[in-house]
Amino acid sequence: MRFQSQSSGSRVFQHACLVIFSFASLVVVPYCTSQTADAVVDAATCKTAAPPSWCSGTTADAWITSAFAVLGGSGTVDARGFGNSTQTFNSTVSCGTASDSVHQTLIFDPATSIKPSTAGMTLFNVHRNCTMIGAHVSLPSGMTFSGSVFSVTDNVREPDMLRISDWFIDASAETNYDNSAGYGVYLSGSDTSTQSIAFASFTHGRCLGLRRCIYATNTGTGWVNGNFFSDIVGTYSGAVIELNGSSTTSGAAISGNMFSGLQGEGCALVISLPSPGPCIMFTGSGQTWDNQFTLKLWDVATGIFEHKF
Repeated sequence: MRFQSQSSGSRVFQHACLVIFSFASLVVVPYCTSQTADAVVDAATCKTAAPPSWCSGTTADAWITSAFAVLGGSGTVDARGFGNSTQTFNSTVSCGTASDSVHQTLIFDPATSIKPSTAGMTLFNVHRNCTMIGAHVSLPSGMTFSGSVFSVTDNVREPDMLRISDWFIDASAETNYDNSAGYGVYLSGSDTSTQSIAFASFTHGRCLGLRRCIYATNTGTGWVNGNFFSDIVGTYSGAVIELNGSSTTSGAAISGNMFSGLQGEGCALVISLPSPGPCIMFTGSGQTWDNQFTLKLWDVATGIFEHKF
């Protein structure tokens, strides 16, 4: 049995060939079958002198969006070809879809520095069954960022697998970086049946600055339950974590989320931000319960937790 890989456009084909020997006539007869594997689309080819016809726009966000469009379903958009460069996003990049059967991956080279063009934008809209690896976001000098880096507002449930890993958000160049109004990871649930968030995974990340490194909230009957956060460092953030149970509707909750191996630096218990903020905040009048924390805190001035209702 012999396996060969062959590239055709954006799609990779794998061929399995069974070689049949006929000893009577000493003839070798190959019998082959082909199987289409998940596609891999290189978004960085759009910056070349002769880009593929499917490329649209002039910036990395448009090229990545074009790559997902030509992907058309499950597969991987490879953005590592941008390498050690600065790439400005003018619009939101979406990874994954609202379909349980579509699994998409977006891979970056951590040396690529991603910058938002406007202060209030969302950089990544993360849907169910998205895996994102290696995103490095550097907020521009002089900008007071008020948007979200990773926004999750899709219906993410038990059959789905949403994962973001190896990410770094650097707000140190901002004018007021330790109280930037923006969010690193933004999670929001609005309906217990049609839009809540469960069992998503956020690992190996770092926030330097930002108002909230991790922020979870809800409205209506929505909940944010059972999500996993591990190996994340929040340094001089307005708060490393804020769990805002804003909905008082029966059934709504922010609960059962696990925070393991977290570290917070330069955070303390103060009511008035900026510099520094509380390490962990529980806000809102709704249900916020049974969340678990394992963390190490550095350079903490006066406290750890803040309850603000």
